[in-house]
Amino acid sequence: MLLSAGSVSEFLKVVQIVSWIVLPVLAIVIAFTVYSHYRRKKKNRAEALSSGEAMASPETLAHLGKNADYVLFDHSGLIQQYHNKLCHSHAMYATLQHKFSALEIKCAAMAAFMLKQPSRISDLTGYPFVKREINQFIRKYHTEKKDWQSANLQLSNTCLDLQKENEQLRAQLASAIAEASVSVVDVDTEQALSA
Repeated sequence: MLLSAGSVSEFLKVVQIVSWIVLPVLAIVIAFTVYSHYRRKKKNRAEALSSGEAMASPETLAHLGKNADYVLFDHSGLIQQYHNKLCHSHAMYATLQHKFSALEIKCAAMAAFMLKQPSRISDLTGYPFVKREINQFIRKYHTEKKDWQSANLQLSNTCLDLQKENEQLRAQLASAIAEASVSVVDVDTEQALSA
């Protein structure tokens, strides 16, 4: 309706005049805001450096004890929580690294034992717990070897006994078959004679 009251060209002239006034004012306000924020940031950094702090971080700015123009959120609890998690992770890493090195030594010692190189075993027994582990491994190896040898001997004896029994049973089976065939032949000859 407003456009129907006047011509479009007059309306465009009004918009053009308003734009010539509003756009420069808007540019000046934006430039001033950017400049004031930059100046405040530079001032806070200079204050932090002059007070002996290396860099201004949320943790350090929250505990400056100065009244600022803005409100800082205290993230010290969150930072403490992350610090605790980081310390726990470092402790776990150190523990796992220690366990890994112990397992590497144990594996190398067992490999040296298997290769029958006792000189390498004596080099790797610098740790008492590794020496104890190696000795347990060697004892376990020898006891299992003796157990398997005795089990193998028992199985060999059992196998020989079963072979002898098998030969005896085959001999008995052969004699039984021979007797049965003789008795069948005798029955056949008696029937042939009686007929």
